[in-house]
Amino acid sequence: MILERVSVALKAVILIDAGDTVTRAAERLGVGRPALSNVLNGTSELSPEMSARIDRVYECYTSHLLQAQLRADAKLAKEKIAQLGLKSRYSEDEA
Repeated sequence: MILERVSVALKAVILIDAGDTVTRAAERLGVGRPALSNVLNGTSELSPEMSARIDRVYECYTSHLLQAQLRADAKLAKEKIAQLGLKSRYSEDEA
């Protein structure tokens, strides 16, 4: 879900506002077309390096997208850990 929001925001900046094609944008960013396409389609996460490239080339700030992605990743990790049934060391009975 968060990847969709990130990809929609990036599409707006790169494809709509700048009027670039994915191929042209990849060339400007110095990345492969498949790598950029995966981020724009939400099948890959926005990496800090890709974020920095987009910031530099398109003069926009994507750090808020990285932060949103990090929060979503943390939430998913907590949900996964909760399913494992791990207990806090403070919740155990003293022997």
